[in-house]
Parts: sequence; structure tokens; C-alpha cells
Amino acid sequence: MVLTDAINVTDSTIAATATAAKAAYDRGSTGITNAASAQTTADAAVPKSRTVTGAFPITVNTVSGSAIDLTADITLGVRDASSTTSGVTQVITAMDTASPYPLSAAGINSYVSGLSYISASTLSRVLYGATGAYATHTREALTTTNTNVSGTLTLTRFYPLQTFTCTNISITSGAVVSSGLTYCAFGIYTRSGSTFTRVRITSSDTTIFNTANTKYTRALTSTSSLTGSTEYFIGVLQVGTVAATTLGAIARTDTAANAATGTQVYTVTGQTTLGTALTGTANATRADFAEVS
Repeated sequence: MVLTDAINVTDSTIAATATAAKAAYDRGSTGITNAASAQTTADAAVPKSRTVTGAFPITVNTVSGSAIDLTADITLGVRDASSTTSGVTQVITAMDTASPYPLSAAGINSYVSGLSYISASTLSRVLYGATGAYATHTREALTTTNTNVSGTLTLTRFYPLQTFTCTNISITSGAVVSSGLTYCAFGIYTRSGSTFTRVRITSSDTTIFNTANTKYTRALTSTSSLTGSTEYFIGVLQVGTVAATTLGAIARTDTAANAATGTQVYTVTGQTTLGTALTGTANATRADFAEVS
């Protein structure tokens, strides 16, 4: 019988020696050990569905052949974004004309609000001299007083800057005071064509305008919500022996003003109280002053 120490012979007429058997055993044992080690490594690998926490020992070969150790903090370069190229950019929340970075949504909202928004209360103080008060004219336009006739209702147009709850109406007397009044009240009206509909009214007070150059503020009998940027008219009626003069604005000189901007003042004659539905006549020359708050 022929014997051999080789472990790679396939001839069945040749017998293996003890040396060959030992070599085959050792090689198989090494394979088993390596397989077990590979299984352990595979079991410890992070699947795609798991979240990595803590240090994650991976090295990535770069083009130059050196390695990056991801267990430590590293800085990676990224491409900057531009108007034509996608990438990463910084956003800022404060407006800075020297900054190359775009504004965030919060920054844009803040900037636009600062440009476009002035509160109605601020505007009312600038235009009319009091926060939360609205008037038929700005205070700079108040240059005259108007003569009033007993029984003639004057209706002066105004537009609230915003929707608000109206509680009071204020009218200012001129140099001529009232006397012998039997009725005096203020009201708020809406208009459709030449027809006026009463919205709210103050109670009659015959002591109104008894003192010259005095602002008279009277409360509505009930509050009223007035819609911003909507046309309303303030009505003033005095019935008595002498009707006081009242503060007015720059007077209109002809009907061209009404044609350009719409009729500012209407009048209704022969009145004894503030009616609920009235027909007014356009007035081309008056410009009366009234405030609401």
C-alpha cells in the first residue's frame, strides 16, 4: 500500500498518513473557529432599521488612501448653495443688508410686518390726536367754525380705520353758544344714495354747547360695532332759540369737490328729533368736524 502525507490527493488507492489526517483536522478546526467569529461579527452589525447611539467605529477610505475615524468629531466640507446650485446655506432671522445669507421665514415675516403694518391706534393718535379715536377730518384741517340752524340736521361722513366698538360721539362748540334748546343729540347713520338709516343715537341733552369752544362728549344709548373702511355719517341736531356754532374743517368751495371725492356733508331740514330714516340733501360748502371713540 502506498502512503502519503498530502491532504489534496483524490486517488483512492493511496492511504493518508497520520500527518495528513492531523493537517486535515487542523484546517477544519480553523474553519469552524473562523465561521463562528464571522457569525459573531454579523450578529453585532447595525441593521438599517436600527438607530446608532454612542460611538460607531467605522473608518472610511478617502481618495488619497488615508482613513477617517468616525469615532471622533470631524469636520466635513459641503457644497454651498447658490441661485443655480443646490447645497447648504445658513439662514438668519434679522434683516442685515450686508449679510450674504437669506432670511428665514420668521425673519421675512418680521421684516414685512415692520414695513407694512402701522396699528390703527397709532394712526388715530397721529391723525386725530387721541389713541382709539376716529374723526371726520385730521386735526390739521380744523380751521373754522360752522353756523347751524335750529331744526337742521347735519350729517358728516367718516370712515373708521378699523372695526371697533363705538361708545361715544364728540362735537366741539365754537364761539356762539346755544340757548333755549329743547332738543340736542348726536347720532350715527349709514347711507344708501340719499337715504340715511340711523344706527345709534345719544340721549337728548339741552345743556350741550352752553359753553363756547368746548368739546362735548356724549355716550350712545347702546354701543355699536363699526366696520373698518366703511362709510358712516355723524349726525348733529340742535332745536331751540339759538343753535351754537360748531368746529369745522377747511370749507369746500364748490360742487367740484363733491364730484371728486364724494359728498362730505348732507343736511336735513325741519327736524325735531333724530329720525330713523331720512332723506338728505348734499351740501357743497360745509365741512363739519366730529369724533367717535
